[in-house]
Amino acid sequence: MLSTIPIPVRELFDKHFNPATGKDDMIGQSYVYNGLDIIDKCVSNGKNIDEFLTRRLVSKLASKKPKRKVLILYAFKGHGLLALIACSKNQNLPCNWLTKLPSFVEMGQDFIPRNSRFFIYWDGSDAYRVYDKPKNYEHGQYLACNFFPTLRVTPVSAERYEETERDKLSNLEYSAVPEDEEQLLEFRGNRFLLRHTFYKFA
Repeated sequence: MLSTIPIPVRELFDKHFNPATGKDDMIGQSYVYNGLDIIDKCVSNGKNIDEFLTRRLVSKLASKKPKRKVLILYAFKGHGLLALIACSKNQNLPCNWLTKLPSFVEMGQDFIPRNSRFFIYWDGSDAYRVYDKPKNYEHGQYLACNFFPTLRVTPVSAERYEETERDKLSNLEYSAVPEDEEQLLEFRGNRFLLRHTFYKFA
């Protein structure tokens, strides 16, 4: 069973007044990508969407080693677009390397959309792929994460779990939530440690 990491929300999010809601809402730096183009690249690379994005994000964080905490959220924007939203207190952590990811379209400061989900967390020294823990989750259940329309984590059968792991090209939008917390990623000849955990607000 994966452990649960506390994510210090107050250390990651700034708030600005949002005219649409009439209150202060959380903001982040939004980087938008052509999701259909990313799917084509996933097929070319033999990876599902989770692997394709995670390997690139973690390799950048591990190589740059920012000293500040950073949280990257995922959101499906519709019309074939998806967004990665980088959040760090005072928005002073440079994440413009996200513009170098494949299929980049545009960037800008934006309010956190309701359908966004926590995706990658950097605590200042280690990278985590974080997951929502399903309600009524029981130890030993197999879990899968669905990227469209959100990073929804749900229990699945053993057969479905194995199929998701085995046939990634037929299940591009799904990823099997690992049972082991630590994973050694390889990307462009370099190796990086990634930890898989559930999360809670702190």
